[in-house]
Amino acid sequence: MARINLNEEELKLLGECINEQKDVPPELLTKLSPGFFEELAAIDEINPDLPEYFQDSIAQFYTFDLLRPEIYSAWFNNFKRGIL
Repeated sequence: MARINLNEEELKLLGECINEQKDVPPELLTKLSPGFFEELAAIDEINPDLPEYFQDSIAQFYTFDLLRPEIYSAWFNNFKRGIL
């Protein structure tokens, strides 16, 4: 697990985004999830292990859900109950 170092201003901004249900700015997202965007970009590279007829549609095999501010409460409630 990566160590995340945020200064006081960044912590305040993150708290405001969460409390006001706003999107977290991209520059803060990269600090919260170091390496994530690089790994995501690597997914777009062609996978040589797949047959050629799958290469055009490789991107559709990889999906992920983003935790948006409007669903924080429901997500954390499910997390507390062990429902994920």
